[in-house]
Amino acid sequence: MTSVRTLHRNYVINFEHDGQRWRVVGITHSLTGRALLPPGFYYLERAEAERYAKAAIDVQLSTAGR
Repeated sequence: MTSVRTLHRNYVINFEHDGQRWRVVGITHSLTGRALLPPGFYYLERAEAERYAKAAIDVQLSTAGR
């Protein structure tokens, strides 16, 4: 299993690849440790998983400000 990390809006996105599919396993703020809900799906490509993880961050941050 392969693990990868990327950063979006100060949130660290953790991905895992099982050889066939990608999954977002965690989204955590890099300074505060605040966790957001990751999308609960598997994706064929890492780029697709990354798009959905970034969208999840954007949606959760926009609704938290209401």
